[in-house]
Amino acid sequence: MKTMHYKIVLILLLLLMILLFCQNPTIVPPSTYDCDPIANTMNDSTLIKKLQQLLNRLYDLGTVGASLMVVNQSGTWTGAIGMADIPSNVLMKPGNLYRIGSISKLFTVAAVLRLCMQKKLSLDDSIDQYLDKEIIKNIANVNIVTIRQLMNHTSKIPNYTDAKYTMECLNLSVKKETARQKLKRVYRKKGLDNYEYSNSNTLLLGIIISRIESKPAFTVIKEQVFQPLELKNTYVATEEPSGLVCAYSNFYGNGKIIDVSFYDRLGAGGKDNTDNGIISNVQDLITFFQSLSDGMFLDSTTWIEMQKTSGKHFPNNEIPGFIDFCLGISLLETKYGPAFGHWGNIYGFNAMLVFFPNSNTYAVILINTFSEAVRLLFQAEIYDYFF
Repeated sequence: MKTMHYKIVLILLLLLMILLFCQNPTIVPPSTYDCDPIANTMNDSTLIKKLQQLLNRLYDLGTVGASLMVVNQSGTWTGAIGMADIPSNVLMKPGNLYRIGSISKLFTVAAVLRLCMQKKLSLDDSIDQYLDKEIIKNIANVNIVTIRQLMNHTSKIPNYTDAKYTMECLNLSVKKETARQKLKRVYRKKGLDNYEYSNSNTLLLGIIISRIESKPAFTVIKEQVFQPLELKNTYVATEEPSGLVCAYSNFYGNGKIIDVSFYDRLGAGGKDNTDNGIISNVQDLITFFQSLSDGMFLDSTTWIEMQKTSGKHFPNNEIPGFIDFCLGISLLETKYGPAFGHWGNIYGFNAMLVFFPNSNTYAVILINTFSEAVRLLFQAEIYDYFF
């Protein structure tokens, strides 16, 4: 979903304009952004035309650069538009690398589910058995919450991205923090009154898998997810690859572009930030999402469990067709049938990953730009372009 509400991001980006205009652009060799080509096998010319139209529309609405990949029964199509790096004059390619924001949560959940399959924990385990006394003493609800409730956001544990965190973003004092440092922001706060999406849930999942495996959480995710799926273009943010595309803002959607890569690096990428700390590309994200239901990476019983909804009422969270949270994914209701998906945004990056089981259609969009106009498109008829 989101690491910060879009309205907060609007204020943030406005206040950053003067500072960021003063930054000297960094010029890098174009080869920095080299990536392997992705084969297009789709033979549906009508759909291909629509997908290219979607990229064109994203560009017209103020996106600096974007990559798109759709896989269905007729094959695979990938495309890209715009720029990966404006000062270095590098065009975007389909296989370029982006921050994926909160889609990172899905990788964390997948690692937990793999550990469940290995009988190292259970979805209905109380989380306090895996947490140290400091966390149990200081964070509300951790003594009554299960692993499952962290995954489907029914824990009512406060979200660390609170007003104080937002102010630190606004005054540029935000900095890279470990998962534990971020969780200290919710120490001694009361539990939430209602069911809400909380980034703290996934940080706690990271601490739990680190405790179980006696390794850093990012290491566990790499061993449980990246390596078995052979994801060659997926990284944890503490090992930021040189080919990560630049981040931009087109605040008003009027073509006035601000490079926010500097700000992006102020706060992103802290140790074991399992809620938003992954970098990837469209091909790896599709490979990962397909693996969840293939019966090999996750067994069929686990995939069925993953699709179970929370049954709770959540406020409208700006996701088109949103019905409920499942384990790490959202259930959506669309005119093309039910769908499962996740969204992500962090500073200048936006991402969407969605699966329509009735048609076996997967789609992922990665964007290196904040644009209010693009946000509104994502809330409206975005699914129509995939069919």
